[in-house]
Amino acid sequence: MSGGRSRWAEQVRMKVKTGDNPTREPLSLRKLAVLTGYSYEHLRKAINGEPVASREFNDVICNALALDKDQMWRLAQIEKVTARLGSSLLAELPHDKRLLELWPKMTESDHSKIIRIAEGYVLSNEGLELRYKAS
Repeated sequence: MSGGRSRWAEQVRMKVKTGDNPTREPLSLRKLAVLTGYSYEHLRKAINGEPVASREFNDVICNALALDKDQMWRLAQIEKVTARLGSSLLAELPHDKRLLELWPKMTESDHSKIIRIAEGYVLSNEGLELRYKAS
């Protein structure tokens, strides 16, 4: 989401800049790095809107800043999927909410498997379309 607006990053920035966090003072990225154990560069990228790569990273940042880690993780997942597959994907998702309800309950490994399965279906369907067009 580096080109767009990351709501995850905006919420983290607000907690860091305003002092609305457990330290009760504005934090520099260097101080946040010390608090969390993550590098300045890793934090800088996330706060500038790069998709959050792991649940562990999300949870550590949220714990340090007193943010709801489950809510922030759901937001991070939506932003990660949007960054990877495009913003129109969410508008085109079916009205069936089962996947949206199940997604937060799955592991990172499960997410990767589901994405690979979906990509396999797309490739299979594209292959079928090409065969029919060639006929």
